[in-house]
Amino acid sequence: MPLSFWSQHRWKISTILASVAFVFGLTTKNTAPGRMGSTFADGKKMAHSVIEKAQSATPTQAPTLSESAKEHSPRKMTEEVILKLATTQPATALAYIKDHLIPQHQSALFSKVLAIWAKSAPQEAWNWVCQKMPDDYTQYDAVLSEIGKANPDTALRFATELAGKKDAKHTQTIFVSALRGIVYSGNYRLATQLIANAQLPPGREEFDLSSFVAGEWGRYNPEEAAQWVKTLPQDSSSRQWALTSLGVSWAQSDPRAVADFAAQLSPSVGRQNMLSTALSTWAVQQPEEAGAWLNQHPNDPSMDSVVRSMAGSPKLVQDHPDLAVAWANTIFDDDIRLQTMGLIVTQWMESNPLAANEFLKTTKDLTPEMVEQIRKNLAIRTPR
Repeated sequence: MPLSFWSQHRWKISTILASVAFVFGLTTKNTAPGRMGSTFADGKKMAHSVIEKAQSATPTQAPTLSESAKEHSPRKMTEEVILKLATTQPATALAYIKDHLIPQHQSALFSKVLAIWAKSAPQEAWNWVCQKMPDDYTQYDAVLSEIGKANPDTALRFATELAGKKDAKHTQTIFVSALRGIVYSGNYRLATQLIANAQLPPGREEFDLSSFVAGEWGRYNPEEAAQWVKTLPQDSSSRQWALTSLGVSWAQSDPRAVADFAAQLSPSVGRQNMLSTALSTWAVQQPEEAGAWLNQHPNDPSMDSVVRSMAGSPKLVQDHPDLAVAWANTIFDDDIRLQTMGLIVTQWMESNPLAANEFLKTTKDLTPEMVEQIRKNLAIRTPR
């Protein structure tokens, strides 16, 4: 079948692949779909032939390939043919990748083909990856995350079975793969139910799973995510990690809301992390408003580490060093205040060394001993 045949008849890529499938004999009456019969070897040869044509074709010789493929030939054309083939004969597409593509191009295409297969035949795709690539967690992720979008219960079952066979260090990675697909579809509440019901191996906590869901949920509906996190056991690791992750996501859109929410919580590592994230982000965006909020919580030593994060923000020090110093001076603990001042001066030195040194020479906010300690710790020397 000369290459000019493509150009002459202007085949659509779907027609090419339908013809390939027909020649394979894998979709005929004599061969059940999805099974590798005696025609498999011939089918692979035909697939190889078609893909070779795509590799050697120029955009004008293969006008029916997509514009994207034309612009990136030959590799892009090869990928397009493989992915089209995957919609009808995924095992053959995978075999071709393994046999004919160089290693650095295999993994991404394996994942794409397996995702296509998992969407239409989840059990078959799962069986294949378990048998053929038992130690490749990238491919487990491709299959589990795709299954999780439409079949969350199946994804959780597969993840639970796999986790029981693998080393405990892979447990959370496996479950996160399943949850990735579930939250992709917006099923956050279902994801939390699955976390609660998941049978994890002994000695492993679910805090990473809760953290993952809280972070993803926080990007789209942080208020709902916050109410869920509050239901987690008060002193559990799950709650602390979930609060931290939620704070990171939520602060990108509304740091004030994060600060208000966290301020109402009981003291904990998660609360402190949320406040630090919120105020550090807010201080860069709206330093005056962040400072006004902070002033509403005076005489609170538990806020020292939060103020440290806020005052030591590189962007704040660069744009408003005087404000950073003012906030650092509100820190109760002498050691934390000294550390924060040292951090501020170090960053200030990078952007304006003369002003930073002048501050150290004239400041009334630090004792001479503190100034000397800062100079000593940070190897700062006053210019002669």
